[in-house]
Amino acid sequence: MPFLDKLLKEKPKTPTEVVTKLLTAFDSLTATRRSNDDRAMEKTHESVAKYLGFAKLLLFGDDEHEATKENATALAFEASRTELLSMIVKHLAELEFESRKDAAQVFGAIVRIKDNEERGPGASYVVAHPELPTLLFRGYDEPAIALNCGAMLRDCLRDDQIARKVLEGPIFLKFFEKVEVANFEIASDAFSTFKDLLVRHKQAVAQYLQEHYQETPPSSLHVLRSALRPLAEEDEQFKEEKAVIIKTISMLGAPPPPAPPPPAAVPPAPSDSAGGNPAS
Repeated sequence: MPFLDKLLKEKPKTPTEVVTKLLTAFDSLTATRRSNDDRAMEKTHESVAKYLGFAKLLLFGDDEHEATKENATALAFEASRTELLSMIVKHLAELEFESRKDAAQVFGAIVRIKDNEERGPGASYVVAHPELPTLLFRGYDEPAIALNCGAMLRDCLRDDQIARKVLEGPIFLKFFEKVEVANFEIASDAFSTFKDLLVRHKQAVAQYLQEHYQETPPSSLHVLRSALRPLAEEDEQFKEEKAVIIKTISMLGAPPPPAPPPPAAVPPAPSDSAGGNPAS
């Protein structure tokens, strides 16, 4: 019987049970890898796949199980009270191909879920763990998980606070390297993430460009121009930000303005050689 058919015949699990079982399965990955027990490793991968499947059912549903906002939100809160999101990122490279895709989808859905239009528990967890976007960005260095990490990073960057931290941190300038790597798929995905960051957060981008545009590596100016062009061509919303972005595009690559001349020396006041009082 195919694995998915077997999974669907089991009783659906609660959000708490799914998160608990996933954490246990992820912990087992490290232990079984050290034991070099192939059978134990196979069972661990099956357990990870099984409970990622249940997580997807809670989040997305299927033909036989309808997803509910209540279950999806409960799963997001349970995951964010634990280290599940960190565990997914940490163990992503160890997972089998299908489980990687499922893990990326589960991670992304949890991060995107909002709580009454406010920042949801998943995004709040990422804000409190700023190393996660950095780890996901480093995933571009591993071809097997690069596209999964790119999708997960884009889900994180939907949040304004996470995006601002990335703009102000070392990751932003490193995008210029990633978009020009030899692997076309990875370079294209990195550019999509880079452009998504710029397009979604116009106010933060405008402020950043005003303050830091001269830090852009000269060899990467064409990348920044290409990513910024859609912002300059948008409609009349965000007029002030649009003006800043258009101005920045025109300035990219231009030499810095000349330094202002030093102030003229002020001549000393004439001394009163006679020592008398001024005439009345």
